Amino acid sequence: TGHQLIGTGSISMSNKYLSGAYPGGYTLNDKYTGLVINSTATVGGYGVRGSAKTIQNFGVVDGGSGVGDYFGVYGQGLDGLESVTNGSAADASAQIHGSKIGVYMFNRAGAVVTNFGTIGASDANADSFGVYLSGGGSLTNGSAADRIAEISGYIGVNGGANQLASATIANYGTIKGNGTGSKGAGVELGGGSVTNGWLIQGYTGVE
Repeated sequence: TGHQLIGTGSISMSNKYLSGAYPGGYTLNDKYTGLVINSTATVGGYGVRGSAKTIQNFGVVDGGSGVGDYFGVYGQGLDGLESVTNGSAADASAQIHGSKIGVYMFNRAGAVVTNFGTIGASDANADSFGVYLSGGGSLTNGSAADRIAEISGYIGVNGGANQLASATIANYGTIKGNGTGSKGAGVELGGGSVTNGWLIQGYTGVE
């Protein structure tokens, strides 16, 4: 027998698993709450977008092709992305890159980013960030047993500085601000704290 849905609600499914190549980018369907990018997957174009709650990346995301605001991972909407995990303690090969922003957690005060691999942005301007926690939140880069993890950008990490939001940063790997001049900070905060167990570098390390 079949199944019948009565009413106007929506069906929420758990994880979508990506394998293979997505050269134009990938937007997650709203019916999924999570996205797992397998180690065999590559995503290009505009990167990964959508309203998933969680994204786990074990492959390569390169949102660096095209003109304009290109992000590696972009969490859209107030009810959207809550956490991004790049790699794992056992796998540091995962990569997320965006020409403008590597990982953009949009306006989510409780955003959580955990990085064991590489996250970066390549644009040479002061609004280009490896990780942007626009509403604050928390970021952990590496672990006490993992010094390989790296985040870089013109500003390595913006922890809500533009919105005066509060962020908690714990770094055990490397965070680099590649910009020249006073805007090229490793970590830029609107408020909160930084715990540094390894290397944060830039024109200013933390501001």
